[in-house]
Amino acid sequence: MLIARDAKVMYQGLEGLNNQLLGVAKDSFLADYLARYYSQLSLQLFESEGEGLRALSSGDVDVFAGALLSINTELNKMNMQEMAIVGYAEPYNSLRMGVNKAYPELVAQINDAIERIPEAARVDIYKRWSNVKRQYHQDFRLAVLGIACVAVILATLFWRRNIMRRYSRELRSKQEEMENLRSVLLEKNRMLEFLSSHDTATNLYNRNFMLHRAEDEVSRFNRFHTAATLILFDFSTQNVRPHPGDKLFSEESMRELARVCLRSVREVDIAGRWSAEQIIILCPQTPIAASKILAERLKDAIETHPRDDIRLLPFSIGLAALQEGETFADWYERASQALYLARRHHSGKVMIAET
Repeated sequence: MLIARDAKVMYQGLEGLNNQLLGVAKDSFLADYLARYYSQLSLQLFESEGEGLRALSSGDVDVFAGALLSINTELNKMNMQEMAIVGYAEPYNSLRMGVNKAYPELVAQINDAIERIPEAARVDIYKRWSNVKRQYHQDFRLAVLGIACVAVILATLFWRRNIMRRYSRELRSKQEEMENLRSVLLEKNRMLEFLSSHDTATNLYNRNFMLHRAEDEVSRFNRFHTAATLILFDFSTQNVRPHPGDKLFSEESMRELARVCLRSVREVDIAGRWSAEQIIILCPQTPIAASKILAERLKDAIETHPRDDIRLLPFSIGLAALQEGETFADWYERASQALYLARRHHSGKVMIAET
């Protein structure tokens, strides 16, 4: 076959190569054939077909001639994609046999025998001689690169999943810790709020809280003119000794007295410890008559209590309804006057302040 760098000119046989520099491997049968029958051609001999093809690629020769199978093998080996087949030339495949010069009489007999070989047998001989098998050159670099990329991506995804799982666990742990701290903080705040507004001995509201609620009730009365009553419950613990040798009025007795007060009033009423021996009860939206019923209920609860330290407790109760234009100080003062009148009579008396 004739090989060139471009396929603009096609050659049919060797006669059209008079002005072209033809390359050929010097040890090939084709070199001897061309030197014998085509001496007019410009030949360039090379050590091998690979060397000749490299010379063709660099422009040192115009056309290179060689056997199709070997030329194709060299082109694939050197990855010369720019080469093209531009023609064909003899000698073509044929059955030949060499004979020793000492036996010239055998030439005619052998040629006659070759001529009488059937076509099927010739084809079979050609197949045995031309036993070159086509082999596909497979480049696995792209596949390996693809597999490596997929492996890197999978490894990255696996690493990312592990990192996200670890961060998720840490985040959940931190969130749980924050929730626990928030719960503790809320509990502490509730406890602090409770302690800031309650008396620790009785769990009743303390003086400061009662003062603010009373001021709020006075403000509400001035805006809406709703009734409100203040109950002062005064008691004495100095001489309470139910039995000889008993201790004086204890903290447990004080807590029980607070529970009695809470059970005697309604949910809307507000009871608080005003001083060591005085409890005030604020009755919002309650007229004086209804408040007197609450005071009598408290009085009966104390006088009928099963415990001697509560039942024998000296106490007095004073009530005052909030009046137009009064401040809390005025309101409390009138309730105190009613309480003073209750003390003057005897223990367990309920008195209502004058309007």
